[in-house]
Amino acid sequence: MKYIKKMFLNLKSLLPNLSISLIFITINSYSTTLTDDDIKKIAAQASVQMSGLDMGSGAVGRQVISMGRNLVFQYDVPDDWQPHPNARRDIISNSKKNGSAERWFNEKIDISFVYFKKNSAPVMIRIKSREYSSINFDLGEYISIKNHPKSKGINFKIQPPKDWLIEEGNGPNTVTKFTYKGNTFSVMTKEAPTFFSKREAREEFSDLDGLFSDALLGECGGLSGRMISNSMVTIASYPAVEAEYGCPKEMAGVKFELFIVSWMIFFEDKVVMLMGMGGNEVEFQELKKLYSLIAVTSSFPERFN
Repeated sequence: MKYIKKMFLNLKSLLPNLSISLIFITINSYSTTLTDDDIKKIAAQASVQMSGLDMGSGAVGRQVISMGRNLVFQYDVPDDWQPHPNARRDIISNSKKNGSAERWFNEKIDISFVYFKKNSAPVMIRIKSREYSSINFDLGEYISIKNHPKSKGINFKIQPPKDWLIEEGNGPNTVTKFTYKGNTFSVMTKEAPTFFSKREAREEFSDLDGLFSDALLGECGGLSGRMISNSMVTIASYPAVEAEYGCPKEMAGVKFELFIVSWMIFFEDKVVMLMGMGGNEVEFQELKKLYSLIAVTSSFPERFN
């Protein structure tokens, strides 16, 4: 453990300025705002609007009911009626186009569609709120930081998500960042205090103490952050510390929590740090999956084991 204190005391110079990073965080809905009673009112209003309405293709609106955080749209249909083979996909797509998907996702509201027939069992299509996420999990082509002025001589490549903007990083250690709708994934580099073999790095950092949490949460400023989890993992065959934590923030009088997941990869006498951020707690649960997909594409092309 002789190098762990030195490493973590110098960690602050590796981390991006979270105050600057807030510029890229969209302040909108950071938690669910609709109560179950509110959802009941939405159901009642929707029932008035759709009851008896011809929806096309033989479907006639019956009513909308709520069951906790689930809205159930009910229809009457002929006995020979069948849903379109791509009904689920089309419903989600249309919801994204008309803007309702964002509300269902942020408010954690599941949507069900039940089609009643006179002489046979009803047909149900149920869509979980997370399925309305606007996050695209497709990744783009590899980009390399080799020969970049801030790469510290590291030959490293990674796949950014499709449709995200690839930008130059802020500060002396952030090489590049990927941004999309207020969310940011950064790639940073740092000199390590000494050369670490893979075995030595695992031994040195497998038993983390409070220094790790203190160093990361120190970037939360005067407000008290919270460490959600941290563990030793493997990225591109190299040992890495994965951490998830939250930082309370305030901007323009609005208080919220900034959510962060990071990977500190120990590469010989260097450190590569990957950091994904988001300001919407609901959306961040999906973003974590995307950020993990990005992290596992990490590659050091000149090293094969």
